[in-house]
Parts: sequence; C-alpha cells; structure tokens
Amino acid sequence: MNASDHDAPRGIFLRFALVCALALTLAGGAILWRVRAEARSAAERNIAFHTRFVADTILRDRIVRSDLTGRARGERLRQLDLLFSSEIVVGDTKRVKLYAPSGLIVYSNDHSLIGKHTDDVEELRSVLGGRLVHDTTRLNAEGGAGRDRKVLESYVPLRLPGPGRPAGVFEVYEDYAPVDAEVTRVTRDVAIAVVLALMALYLLLFPVLRRMTGALERRNSHLADRTRELSEALARLRDSQDALARSQEETIRRLSVAAEYRDEDTGHHIDRMSTYAAILARELGLPEDEVELIRIAAPLHDVGKIATPDAILLKPGALTPEERRIMEEHATTGWQMLSDSTSELLQLAATIARTHHEKVDGTGYPRGLKGDTIPLVGRIAAVADVFDALTSDRVYRPAMSIDRALGIMREGRGTQFDEDVFDVFERCLDELLTVRARLSAEPAAA
Repeated sequence: MNASDHDAPRGIFLRFALVCALALTLAGGAILWRVRAEARSAAERNIAFHTRFVADTILRDRIVRSDLTGRARGERLRQLDLLFSSEIVVGDTKRVKLYAPSGLIVYSNDHSLIGKHTDDVEELRSVLGGRLVHDTTRLNAEGGAGRDRKVLESYVPLRLPGPGRPAGVFEVYEDYAPVDAEVTRVTRDVAIAVVLALMALYLLLFPVLRRMTGALERRNSHLADRTRELSEALARLRDSQDALARSQEETIRRLSVAAEYRDEDTGHHIDRMSTYAAILARELGLPEDEVELIRIAAPLHDVGKIATPDAILLKPGALTPEERRIMEEHATTGWQMLSDSTSELLQLAATIARTHHEKVDGTGYPRGLKGDTIPLVGRIAAVADVFDALTSDRVYRPAMSIDRALGIMREGRGTQFDEDVFDVFERCLDELLTVRARLSAEPAAA
C-alpha cells in the first residue's frame, strides 16, 4: 500500500469534518435567527392585540368625537392625563398618542407632541381602514421629551359608539427591554438545546466515518472483520436515531413551555396532561407506538396560546364574549402552526391542538364537531386536559377538590365527553391520581 492510499482516507476524514462544522454552524445560526425573529414577531403581535383591547374596551366609551377634532387643552387635557395615567400608561407603557384622521396629534402623555402632525400619513390611512400596524422602533424617532429607548410601537383604529369609519387612531409605545430579556432567555435556551443536539449528532456520526475510513485502510482484511465493523456502525446509527428521537421530544417540550411560559404551573400541567392521555389511550386498546406518539404530542395541545394576549390569558375574572372569542382562536392557531409539517408526530399534535376543545354534543369549538367526527385523540385529550385544569390552580380560581371535579365531569358524560373515553377514565382513576401525586411533587422539567 503506497502513501497515496493512506492519504485518501485522511482527506475524506478532513473534508467530512470541515463540511459538518460548516453545516452545523449554518443550521444552528439559521435556527437561532428564526427563533429570535419569531419571538420578536410574537411580542409585536401581542402589543397590537393589547392596544386594540384597550381601544375597544376603555377608550371607546371614554373618548368623545370632539376629542379627535383639535388638540386637547385646559380642563379636557387634565381629564385625559388623569384617564391615561391611571388606567393605560402603567407598567411598561411609555407613551400614548391620539391622532385625528388628518394626522394631527390631539393628545399625548408627552405634551411636547400635542399639536404636531405625523409624517406617516399613508400608515395612518391604512390604520383608519381597519388594519393593525405594529413594529419595533425608537421612542423619540419623531421627537418628544424624555430618554430615547427601543420600544414596541402599535397603531390601532379608534372606533367610537355608532356606525361609520374609525374616528381616529390610537398609538402605544411599550418598553422593549422586558421583551428583549425574555427573547434573549428563550433564544439562549433554544441555542443550548440546538448546540447540544447538533454536537451529539456530529459526535455520533464522527466515529462512523472513522470506522469507514479505517475500513478503507484495511481493505485487504478478512471479510469477517469488515462484517463486524459494519455491525458496529449500524449499532451506532441506531443509537443516533434514538438520540434524535429524544432530541425531537425535548424540542417539542421546550416549544410547549415557551408557548405557556407565563403560567408558573406549565411544566407540571404538561407532564400530567400528557401522561393522563397516554394512560387513557393504552386502556382504550391503542397500539403502544400510537400511545407513545400521543404522550409526546399532547404537550402541544395549547401551543396556539403563544398568540393570545396577556390581558386575556392572565385575566383573573370572567372573559367578555369578545375576549372569549379571541381565547378560543388558540385551537385553530395551534393547528395552523403544526398542520403543514410532514412529520407524523406534528400532524398528530396539530389534530390534538385543533380538537381537544370539541364536545361530543357539537357545542365545542372551533368547528362544533359531534360524536365520532371528533378524532379519538381529541376526545382523549379533552378528558385529560379538563381533569387536570379543574384540579389545578388557575389565575381566575383555585384548584377544585377531586370529588367536586369528578362531579362536574360526570355531568358532561355524553355531552362534553365521549362516553367510552370517560368510562375508561373512571376505571383508571386510581392510577391517574397516583400519577398526579407523583408528578405534582416532582420539580417541573424545564
């Protein structure tokens, strides 16, 4: 064997290392850029929804048409200052403005801006046509007093009682610093997970190539030796597939937690609900591989809540009909986020997200499906989710006792819940309670 024969495997090995390093760097960078962009976009949408909520619920009945015809002065300016300082300009809100349709700033908590005209005439016309506009900008880009800072900017149409077009435009600036901190935290967590997963894949494939290049160097060896080396490579490949499957489950879990990070009990809820669903699926006779898919996919049942505004999601009291409608959109949003995937696991998660609020009598949402037209995984998830929700603390009420929760759920047998699934639930109740006690006592996984 000449020198060139020895050099060939080394060249392949070096090229593989360089190509893998480049591919992993590019893939990791693209994933992190996408995660950060999506987190920022979600924050912008959230402030737009919140701004619209304020305009439709607070300002609609407190602003009169005369407020939108000329700049606020005297006693009316004092009244508007009191309204905005006590009910709107709180927390991370830094500036608000009211525009007349002409673009005149008729009110702002920064009085130096009152009486000025906006340069964004086309944008203002778009908002008066009913569109929500949101962006990330600088607080004093158009002038004004105070320290400049990065903010989330949102314009929404201001509708007053009565028919007709919007009477003006309401604009809000929210401090970007808390959002940036949360985006940085989420990006860091995802970065760690991505780096570890890609490094694990790289390290798992690296020995395979070493074996293959070694086989080239030992190409005159006995067939039995080559067969043994191939068997070892296949075993490592199976290990890499197992590692990838675990990485996929971990990614799904982190996405579930990111969607509900505002709830302190999210980790426990995800663990309990998905385990309950798997137990019910197994007792209903589903194959073990389907049971495992349901266990992994179920944590994404509420992933659509990532688009639900905090003002609604964390409201301690009863929701208004409009708030209820916005809240119920999370089922369709979750399905839209997941349904385009070619992955069998994500397709199953999309079905669960879309159907776990359907009721067998047709009164559920989002599509009002009845009976067996609701996929079995949706009917299973409905029972598991409601049981854990009733027996857990929520922002609008404390946890119910097991007996009270069971009483409420039994009233829904055959109307809200599938009878067969609910009967299996009652048969498995002791096992479910054991699981609930164990998972509730353990620290929630990150």
